[in-house]
Amino acid sequence: MKEWQRDLLWFLAILLLIWFLYETRSILLLFFITGSIAYIINPTITKFAHKLRLKRGLAIGIFYIMIISPIITTLVLILPILGNQIMSLVRDIPKYYEVLTDSLKYLQDTIQGNPEMQKLLDSFLNSIRPKIENYLATLGIKAFNFVLTLTNSIFTLILAIVLNFYFLIDMENIEKWFMSILPENIRDKTINALKEINTSFKSFLKAQAILCLFVGVLDGLGAWILGINYALILGIIAGFTEIIPYLGPFLGAIPAIVIALTISPWKALEIAIWYLIVQQIEAHFIVPNVMGKTMGLHPLTVIFSLLVFGKLLGFWGIILAVPIAAIIKIILKIYLIDLWKKGGVDG
Repeated sequence: MKEWQRDLLWFLAILLLIWFLYETRSILLLFFITGSIAYIINPTITKFAHKLRLKRGLAIGIFYIMIISPIITTLVLILPILGNQIMSLVRDIPKYYEVLTDSLKYLQDTIQGNPEMQKLLDSFLNSIRPKIENYLATLGIKAFNFVLTLTNSIFTLILAIVLNFYFLIDMENIEKWFMSILPENIRDKTINALKEINTSFKSFLKAQAILCLFVGVLDGLGAWILGINYALILGIIAGFTEIIPYLGPFLGAIPAIVIALTISPWKALEIAIWYLIVQQIEAHFIVPNVMGKTMGLHPLTVIFSLLVFGKLLGFWGIILAVPIAAIIKIILKIYLIDLWKKGGVDG
């Protein structure tokens, strides 16, 4: 075989590999997440099994029960309330639309003396009204699609638990196999990288859980105190969007402000101020003490990671952008130590 033919085959093989990785990215991401979680909790499982002198499979089962039982108990208590609020919200959306329409008409009447403002508002209403009406017309289909998505998510969650179980059962063999295929000249560096990634990821998950719980509880409590409907839903949304760096607090506030607007502009201002206060407490007191410099990433690196991984992996790319960027940073720091010392890598 001629050299150019061999080079062409290598080039085609690499293209095929890239295409395969891209097409199976969601499956690979699932395996990556479950494998990473298994690697992180493996030391805890090992200590647990050794301390109680249990077989590894039994230790994993008990650990699952200890983690899942409080979650199921919480869901049993919350889901009926949450379900009622969701049904009520879906039922009341047309009413909220009418209230908003009346408010906008009142605003139109108020600014009639200002042609420029009137023209601007008319243009805005003409552009947004068809979209809202189309959304309301297809609300039933969207609700059905949401149920399908939720069902698919539950199936994915069950699959992830099963995969995680098998990863944990064979983690020792997986680690031995992985180390055996590594060249000796990078084996020590790889072990150090994995240890640092494990420590960093554990700290990140713990800090992120505390932040989400703090924001979700306080924002939901604020909505309830201020008399805004669907406080539980709003708290869950605020806590969930907190996962997204920088943009999360603002995204979480939008539904609360929109619902409050249907009561009065002052109520919307009150809830906006409440969310802002919570965000400031979080940014100046909770984040420095809980999150600190866990990831050690520059804000520009975080934003760039959100855009890149969001584009490549969609929703999960946005959620995992920060940990993935931190992992890449650790790998670069350990494998390119000379470049790192010269200041060539983000630090």
